Amino acid sequence: MKSRKNVRLAVPYIKPNYATWLEQWDDHVECVDFTGRDPGELVRDPGMYDALILTGGGDLDPKMYGMPDMAIHCRGIDHERDTLELKLTEAAFALKVPVFGICRGLQLLNVLMGGTLYADIALLYDITCRHKGKQDVIHGVEWTDSSFLYAVGGGLRGEVNSAHHQAIQDTAPGFVVAARSPDGIIEAIEYTGDPGMLCQAVQWHPERMDPENPLSLKMGKLFLDRVRLLRRG
Repeated sequence: MKSRKNVRLAVPYIKPNYATWLEQWDDHVECVDFTGRDPGELVRDPGMYDALILTGGGDLDPKMYGMPDMAIHCRGIDHERDTLELKLTEAAFALKVPVFGICRGLQLLNVLMGGTLYADIALLYDITCRHKGKQDVIHGVEWTDSSFLYAVGGGLRGEVNSAHHQAIQDTAPGFVVAARSPDGIIEAIEYTGDPGMLCQAVQWHPERMDPENPLSLKMGKLFLDRVRLLRRG
């Protein structure tokens, strides 16, 4: 398995725009939709998949982060999806399979590892820029020169799209904040709890951004470069 040329990505709940974006990373990327599949497949053959991609979607059940009363502020809760993605992510961490999270994916990673969320930032946080509208809105992000985003975008600032009403409240142990919006909302995280585990996540939707924006396609390509380096050992 280690010598195959293609890079196989496990992607639960993949939609066409995600597939298009992921396949632009490289001519040899193969996306496998894990919707309805047995998450144990990742464990039984750890050489079969090179990375796990967690895509956007509905809200996590707030019971998962100890706030069941906030369910009235949540939208699109899907318990079957929660269970599948949690099991896949647990397996990925156990096997050190790289993980990249987008929007909901960032939130799931944070909750899985012991962090919490704002169930509705407009209600619970003093936001000063728009994070959600009928269509994607645009706002700035700032990152540190020690984050994975520095190699992606250079400088310390960029612009991203935004379509979320939830966000990280308490960052999970092992994760560090990689970027914030101007009003302080956490926009990207990366895992530093184990140097052998590659895990990055963003709150924005790179699959819906202009590919020329470095926080879209270039970010994915650099993640893939790191995946290939890890695969080569």
